[in-house]
Amino acid sequence: MCLIVSYYSVDVKGESVHGVRDIVLLDTKALNDWFREDISRRNTLLIVCSGLLDTMMLVAFYRFVRYATTYRMLMAMIVFYTLRAIV
Repeated sequence: MCLIVSYYSVDVKGESVHGVRDIVLLDTKALNDWFREDISRRNTLLIVCSGLLDTMMLVAFYRFVRYATTYRMLMAMIVFYTLRAIV
């Protein structure tokens, strides 16, 4: 998928584009404008997605505690939540 997006981003037909254009942003412009205007739904979506992400990480942590033989998952979780707290 990334290669297809990259190919179409560099492919310039008709319009003059200097550099690489962001076709994903262009294709989702209507959705981005809708979320910019509808703040309550945007915040609800952010809360739900954050909750799902936390649930996924809790399940991964449980699997680590129950079945892990290495500390790779623990280190990944520490890095993930540290970067999440910073950003």
